[in-house]
Amino acid sequence: MDAVATAKAQQEAAEAERQRLAQAAASQAQWTAEADATARDRRNAASTESLIQNESQWTALLQGMIFVPTDEQADSTPAEAERSNLANLMLGMMRAVMWNNTMQIAHAQTGRQLRQTQQRESATWTATIRAATQHQQQLLASTITRVNSIEAKPSAAPGCTTDIAKQLGERIDHVVTIIGDLGDFTSPASISSTVAAIKTDITKL
Repeated sequence: MDAVATAKAQQEAAEAERQRLAQAAASQAQWTAEADATARDRRNAASTESLIQNESQWTALLQGMIFVPTDEQADSTPAEAERSNLANLMLGMMRAVMWNNTMQIAHAQTGRQLRQTQQRESATWTATIRAATQHQQQLLASTITRVNSIEAKPSAAPGCTTDIAKQLGERIDHVVTIIGDLGDFTSPASISSTVAAIKTDITKL
């Protein structure tokens, strides 16, 4: 029994270390992604500021090309009309490009915020599932120890027949199956109901 308990403790310690390393790697990857996103935002902000300055300069230049009627000249010449049309066309195109650039930046920021929220929620659920799984594994290990003790000392439990031992084994297998499936659930209701089912099965052992 001591050898089994030692092996079990070593296995749990190895699993805990594996999970710790995986969580550390995930945190590092998230930090790197956020740092890259921050740097990208700064570049985009600088680019946008430059575009705005250029837009102001080009707007002033193009608007100066548009014919404005005066008391001295009510109608434009063909050359002035052509220049005005060209200036209006370029103004429209420039504003469309600026609008598209603004929308792309806003979309990128919204998408990144959504991904960060999803990552935080996923990390929370992962931690919850791991904690629940570890707790149930501890309960299961305790139950297995009890069963092994009963099998090793039949005189200590005179009412424990072969059929009862078989039923205990089946219930333990059922608990193991539920714990194995716990990581597949993603909603609080599913996790809560599954944990409740595990606790119910454990109390029957």
